[in-house]
Amino acid sequence: MEVNMFHTRLDNSRAKRSSRAIQSLETFKKWHTHALFHDFENQSIRYDLFNLVVVILRWYVASATVFFIVKELVEQTASAKPSKLYN
Repeated sequence: MEVNMFHTRLDNSRAKRSSRAIQSLETFKKWHTHALFHDFENQSIRYDLFNLVVVILRWYVASATVFFIVKELVEQTASAKPSKLYN
């Protein structure tokens, strides 16, 4: 009986996750086809362009952060003394 309860709860949580994923995918599709092609008359195009700028800035900051972290690791590795274990 307890095993069936566990599987029922597991199936319910999977169903909730999949319905949330489908809902977010539909929202994503609606957002992408919404203002860039249809609503040029009202203010939503400004909002979408603002969101586009925010996304571009986030990607820029994230890529710059990764670049500087990798650069620092490469410099530390290049300046490290070789281990005496292999000599």
